Amino acid sequence: MNEGNEWANDKLIPIIEDNDKDNTHTALTTSNFPPEPNNLFIPDTFKDTFDQTCQHLWFPPMKNEIQHWDDRGVVTPVHCPEGVKTIKTNWVFDLKLNGSGKLIKRRARGIVKGFTQRLGEHYFESFSAVVRCDSVRVLFAIIAAHRLDFWLVDFVGAFLNAKPQGKNYLKIPEGFKNHYTIPSVDTALKMNLNLYGTMDGANNWFRELNKTFNDLGHHQYRADPCIRVHHSDLGYTITSTYTDDIAGRSSTHAVGVKVRKDLAKAYEITDLSCPDKCLGMSVLVDDQTGDISLHQKTLIRKILDTFGMSEAKPKYTPLPPNVNLSDSQPVPIPNKDEMFMQDKDY
Repeated sequence: MNEGNEWANDKLIPIIEDNDKDNTHTALTTSNFPPEPNNLFIPDTFKDTFDQTCQHLWFPPMKNEIQHWDDRGVVTPVHCPEGVKTIKTNWVFDLKLNGSGKLIKRRARGIVKGFTQRLGEHYFESFSAVVRCDSVRVLFAIIAAHRLDFWLVDFVGAFLNAKPQGKNYLKIPEGFKNHYTIPSVDTALKMNLNLYGTMDGANNWFRELNKTFNDLGHHQYRADPCIRVHHSDLGYTITSTYTDDIAGRSSTHAVGVKVRKDLAKAYEITDLSCPDKCLGMSVLVDDQTGDISLHQKTLIRKILDTFGMSEAKPKYTPLPPNVNLSDSQPVPIPNKDEMFMQDKDY
């Protein structure tokens, strides 16, 4: 793991460069590059997709989402039961970018407005664990120290693999009333499998995935239930799970391939191999030395753009001028410092 000494001095470091070189380790590429790759507009609502400048960009992803529902039998059009209040649905739009901030694809997801669900009727449990940030950092250090094979798997429509806890009847998503409406009938959609946005969706998926991992011989760590280890004659694999993303670290390439094939038998997955992005962090791997560098340049750019600060000038360490920083902690630690830090989470 790179120590990052250059970030610890007072020299002005160009964190964001205008002429980034393409990352040769990028695995998130596609031969079917999305149209208008420089158009990074994201609709806020379904109505925004009617704009003539973006209609051709966002209607295909919505059609793909509905086709996904139909292929998996996620919902069934039925006569809305009398006295039942249907749950509202919504469209959420997003862009999938690689570690360099380049557009890979546009995504449209039909979701449920979970805040309209009722506890005890539509769902009963909602908690779901995700991997701790500390665990992710430690695992990257382990990858670099032991030269492990790093890979990433993305589940396609993860929540759609689990069943809801209660009975849910949904409103038909905007733009697809003709697709689902039963003629002369007050139509609702009975939800057979979980959708994103449901209060119990993450909980059900966590339980479903955990059962599959147990069946495949993966063992959870007590300190972090989203860290699992698997041993076989081919070697060992450590995985970390963040909802529908699994990052794996395998002692050999062969054992990593085996683990991914086992998951592919149970679910529809996208094998991203060695990615250049993980949980929003850009990942740079030096194949010769095994060093790993992590940065969030793409996120920084997004935040600056969001707040209209993309043209802001970089500054030195944000401290008053002429401040002398000590590069070591005094030994022994002064009593006043110990007293001050007693109630701090440090």
